[in-house]
This record gives sequence, C-alpha cells and structure tokens, in this order.
Amino acid sequence: MAYSRFKSLTNLVDDATYKLRQAVGAGVQVYSADPLKKAIEDIYNLAVGDRWWPHLMHWFTQELDGSTGVPTTDLIYGDASVDELTDIRGIWHESDQKPLPYMSGQANYNAGTGAQTRCVEGLSYFHPNVSRLFRVIPVTTVGTVYVHGRLTPDNLFVDQEVIVPFNPQLLAVGAAWSYAASEGVNPAHVAKLQQEFADALKTERGSYKDMPLILDPRQENIPGQWEERWRY
Repeated sequence: MAYSRFKSLTNLVDDATYKLRQAVGAGVQVYSADPLKKAIEDIYNLAVGDRWWPHLMHWFTQELDGSTGVPTTDLIYGDASVDELTDIRGIWHESDQKPLPYMSGQANYNAGTGAQTRCVEGLSYFHPNVSRLFRVIPVTTVGTVYVHGRLTPDNLFVDQEVIVPFNPQLLAVGAAWSYAASEGVNPAHVAKLQQEFADALKTERGSYKDMPLILDPRQENIPGQWEERWRY
C-alpha cells in the first residue's frame, strides 16, 4: 500500500506516549490520551498548512452550472475531500495559464455577463451549496474549471483508526513536545523534544525542495542547467 509509513491516531498516541518516556502497561501511569489526540491534531494542522505537500494534493475537473457560477460537483476524491476554501491552491478556467484571482471588495464584479471569467469568490457559510466552496464571476460563465486542492480524509480525528496522512515521527514528537511543555515536564526534556520536532519538520521540508519546478507557465520544458539569453 502506498505511503504505508503513515499511521492511525491510535498508533500516533502510542508513539507520542513513548516519546514522553511513559511505557503503556499494567500498573503503570499512562499519560492522558485525549490531550495527546488534540495535540496530534494541532500539530497535523500546523504541518499541513506549512506548504502544499504533493501527497495531499489532487487536480479536479469541474463543470460550471452557467447560472450561479457554482461548480456542479463537490471536491471529493475517494474517501477524502477539499473541505475549506483555503485548501484550494488555485482555480483555472478552460485553457487559461494563470489562476483566477479572488474577488476583492473594491469593485462590483457582479456587473456584466458573458463567458469571460474575471475572478472567483468564496461561498458564504449560508449558501445552499456551501460544500462547493466557490463560484466564478460572472455567474453566467460556462465551461470547465480545473481546481488544485488539498485533500482531508473523511472522519480524520473522529475515527481513531483513520490513517493520518503525514510523517508519523513529526506528529508524535510534536504532540509530545506540546504536551510536555503544557504539563511543566522537565525543561531539558521539553527542549529536546522541541529540537527533535524542528529537525523532523526541516527534514520533511527538505525532501521536496529539490524537486524540479516550472516557474514560468509559458515554458513547457524544465532547464537542467543555466542558459545565457542574448538581447538583440
């Protein structure tokens, strides 16, 4: 199974407990599981929001309804979904190479109709299709939009056996550090856990920084070396 290194919340709590130097067993005092679960969730949210991690991203192809500017389907892939507007990295209309900008409060973008897209707007919490997350302006825009979004597994941190899709070492040590700091545990141990968390996050970031990236969307090929360009 891909990404088999990932673990469930139950296993992560065990790992965090071990990091706190507390063995689980009969006659042994065990750290409270509920605070550790919350600490793991907090560290997960912090780490996931650090950047657009490739293993959490997915491209969606959606059709616009042509009347309200809202896509006709939710952003769902398998047992995961894009839950928040802030989980959307970008939205592209048809063959446009630049993502649509978000609506600002400085102009009336609702004025006018036609197929020329101008921007996107996050849907209100009270919108009947709020799970679609956004609409395209003008609302009469038709065609296809391509959405690059961050996925969150269904029932994450609700069902303890759902796999948490992030580096388990980072999550466990981060939760242990958070717990130890709040409980006033040995300062030297807290400092050690803090440094271990910082090192784990640095390593995770570094595993992606050397990937080849296209910086100019107009250029299809990725240069493998520096090139001189002459101006005439």
